[in-house]
Amino acid sequence: MVGYGYFFSNRYVCIQLFSLIVAQCGVTYITPTLSVHLNQMYGMPIALTGLAFAMTALAGGVSAPFMGKLCAKIGRPAVTTLGFSIEFIAINFSGPTRWLHLPNELWSALIGLTLLGVGVAAVQVSSLRECIVAVENEITYERKRDKLPDQTKGGQRQISDKGSALYNMALAVGNIISPILGGALSAIGD
Repeated sequence: MVGYGYFFSNRYVCIQLFSLIVAQCGVTYITPTLSVHLNQMYGMPIALTGLAFAMTALAGGVSAPFMGKLCAKIGRPAVTTLGFSIEFIAINFSGPTRWLHLPNELWSALIGLTLLGVGVAAVQVSSLRECIVAVENEITYERKRDKLPDQTKGGQRQISDKGSALYNMALAVGNIISPILGGALSAIGD
């Protein structure tokens, strides 16, 4: 039986789960702050701010299959790095960024939201399989080392099920932490 201990005892899996939390924070952190900014700074009606954030989800959904192909071509770690790089660029487009001298205009914020969806998709697509592969490799090593019989069919289902559960848990943790942090920091800044 494959327990959650296999996942949490593997540093590589923990790094991937942390990466998912951080990537998800990138999306949900700006929601409480940027929606107010879009309304107050650019006069965007509140009803349309939801559509602006839907662009993030749309860009992520459309780019996810391409990220899967890119993972096969250049490797999952490279796609994770690319995703975080795109997120960094996107966050700088999403609000007034004085140090990059980007214009403080609506089109810049919308480009930022779109890029954010692409960046998060890259991290999400690459991380799930990385978690599962890391645990598979550890179990395979232990079986060979201890000369145990191969039980991959049942074990593979457990690895996939528990890997998916931890993946979704990491996304939920990011969804919980960042809006609270974003709202608190926004309140401090006012």
